[in-house]
Amino acid sequence: RIKALDVDGKFSYSNVVPVKLTKSGGVQVWPNPFVNDIRISYTAAANTSLDVRVIDNAGRTVSQTNYSVSRGLNQLSVSGVQSLSPGVYIVRITDKNTNESYVQKLSK
Repeated sequence: RIKALDVDGKFSYSNVVPVKLTKSGGVQVWPNPFVNDIRISYTAAANTSLDVRVIDNAGRTVSQTNYSVSRGLNQLSVSGVQSLSPGVYIVRITDKNTNESYVQKLSK
């Protein structure tokens, strides 16, 4: 619940909404720093597809790949990143069935 306070002292409360605070234990991204490829370990609750994006510091998507994964542990490799300039990148993994996203910062 959030309390919004106006400049004249009036306030109101937002609706109560549940928030899920869990670690993304089913996702690991390595190596950090990366050189030729990025490895992803993803534990899926069901068969699904993943959208994996590598985003540069300016917010541009420099790599986007879709993967079909099976229920259980899946090992993925994002190739084609060896030509990227040195810097900090964000890897965003989105499960298309649950719409959950996992974000990890990596450097090159």
